[in-house]
Amino acid sequence: MDLQSVEAALLKHSKVVAILSCDYASAWNSRKQVISQKTIKEVYGAELQLSALVLSYAPKSEQAWSYRRWLIRLIINVSAKSKEPLMILERESDFLERIAEKSRMNYRAWRHRCWLVNHMSTRQVLTELLRTKRWAQLHVGDNCCFHYRRCLLLHLCRSKSSTSTENKVFSTEDFYGNFQNDTMEDWDEPFMIWKDELDWNKYLIKYYIGREALWIHRRFIFHQLIQQPRSRYSITSSTLDSDISPKKEAPTDCYSYEQLHAFLDEEFELIDMCLNVADTGFEDTTQQKEYAAMYKMWMIMQLQGINGSKELLERVEKERCNLKAMLEKVCPQRAVVWEGLFCLNQCSYVEPH
Repeated sequence: MDLQSVEAALLKHSKVVAILSCDYASAWNSRKQVISQKTIKEVYGAELQLSALVLSYAPKSEQAWSYRRWLIRLIINVSAKSKEPLMILERESDFLERIAEKSRMNYRAWRHRCWLVNHMSTRQVLTELLRTKRWAQLHVGDNCCFHYRRCLLLHLCRSKSSTSTENKVFSTEDFYGNFQNDTMEDWDEPFMIWKDELDWNKYLIKYYIGREALWIHRRFIFHQLIQQPRSRYSITSSTLDSDISPKKEAPTDCYSYEQLHAFLDEEFELIDMCLNVADTGFEDTTQQKEYAAMYKMWMIMQLQGINGSKELLERVEKERCNLKAMLEKVCPQRAVVWEGLFCLNQCSYVEPH
């Protein structure tokens, strides 16, 4: 048998094995060896269809997702100078949205989607933010979607930090509307990006009570916003992949202490509202109070040592003094958790001067 016949037989039999046993790595690897020697674009399309077929009935198959990433990377490298990679990424987003609807909380599918962000243009990142915003409002309990939004936001801020721009102020509509070009030359600074996400998150918390994913997402946004005065374009991503974190020296006058004070007032107001939510007898209201209390404790710990005005430091100290009584009232069953954290915080606390 000649080489071409052997390759055809290998593709035929490995296809059957991959469909019957989708996590059998040898079947996918044998296909990689053959497909890597091909340069015909139709072959790549057929392979994407095969992986899509497998994922339609096995949406959590790690080997199928890995093979799909390998294929997309191959297509991008072969067609780097054409518009085909952008089209592939757009179709991939549609495919992943269907998978997400079919298979809820599918970590592998969302991880694949996070991987795609590194290959997206700025316009595609903004489009994804708008798409997932609508999707997340219908699936507020799916933490995977919010994790994906964090990847998009970090990528967007990294793109902004790598671009030298004039300081301009735009509305939220301008931020999402002015992306006719794939540059960020007409956008406001990262503070606006995080603030808009924070306001949207506040809306969701008020109307969807007792959803832990929303409070986790809020912690991340709050952390990013608090970092802004210390370093204007410093985007920390310790909670995500470390390779997404840009490093750039910049001025520290991103926004004033008055803005920071108003921002914290809004946070404490939201927490108080959630702590005083009417008890309906359902578990959701109890959980809402617990999440708000734990968020307040975490937030005060984050604010220790922050540079601010005397009034701001006094406000933080006042909230810190009332913290223990609030936790004892709202979530006494979690005493083992918060008492340990509270003692640790007391040991590291330094009185404001």
